[in-house]
Amino acid sequence: MEPDGASARPVVDANASSEQAIEALGDLDHAALKGRWRALRGGNPPTGLSRPLLVRALAHAMQEKAFGGLPPALRRRLERLGTELRATGRIATTGRQPKFKPGTRLIREWQRRTHEVTILENGFHWNGQTYRSLSAIARAITGTRWNGHVFFGLKPRQAAGATLTTAGDQNAAGVRQGRTCRATDQQEGRHG
Repeated sequence: MEPDGASARPVVDANASSEQAIEALGDLDHAALKGRWRALRGGNPPTGLSRPLLVRALAHAMQEKAFGGLPPALRRRLERLGTELRATGRIATTGRQPKFKPGTRLIREWQRRTHEVTILENGFHWNGQTYRSLSAIARAITGTRWNGHVFFGLKPRQAAGATLTTAGDQNAAGVRQGRTCRATDQQEGRHG
């Protein structure tokens, strides 16, 4: 029996589905949420954690427990990136080329001609043909060696050059996935 004046706290049934258990978190007071944290994570939650953030963190922990968390390789990679960020104040590179959804269109203007590339599941479609790389397309367009990601404005070049303009939600490369991206020369005929 609870002492007088104590708030009634809903009990989360151990056999309840993950969804029901997560929904029940919203009914718990701050002290009960801290208790759930200790049961799930061990130890106390970080000090100063607001109630809404504590609810979200607990919901995430419960989902991780029910469905599994991040793969170990990804966890290690995130830890390395976090260490780099803390040490230098920035992340120099993620070490991977950006990945784009099939159907994303890249549009590049080169010497007064517009070139459109569609990203496929395993390659790139341009001018009626399928290519394995953007660099091969850039070479076909310009007649010179180019890094395809630089040519299409997906990766910055050392010197000023192609720019990428787009709107809306963007990924790390600045490309709105599943949409059209446009890169143009700042100076006609410039290449590098």
